[in-house]
Amino acid sequence: MILTPTPENLARATAYLDDVLDGQPCAAKTRIALETVLEEVFMNIVNHSGATVAELSVTAEAGEIVLRFADDGTPYDPLQREDPDVTLPVEERSIGGLGILMIRRMTDRQTYEYADGRNRLTLFKRIA
Repeated sequence: MILTPTPENLARATAYLDDVLDGQPCAAKTRIALETVLEEVFMNIVNHSGATVAELSVTAEAGEIVLRFADDGTPYDPLQREDPDVTLPVEERSIGGLGILMIRRMTDRQTYEYADGRNRLTLFKRIA
């Protein structure tokens, strides 16, 4: 699915994910995690990447849901960011980083590459 990265297109992206999940043995907790992850990544593309186009692919492969995001925004590998220290009091924490921490915790595996002028983030979540 190719989308213009706007907040209004989040609903289209979520509907696409839900269509794929409807055909899978996916628990409600897993569905919520995948919807949350999709929203976090898509809205980061919208708000921070400078992208003019975003691509989303959702597939079911060998007991996993695979979310593939690509955009033509500024190169950025979110997986290189250190996890924030969530043991610190809120006022002592640095800004940012909670979204990627959440993505790491809500998915089983993540990969990133920058190729052909595109950020490519792939997230894997076991469903079976």
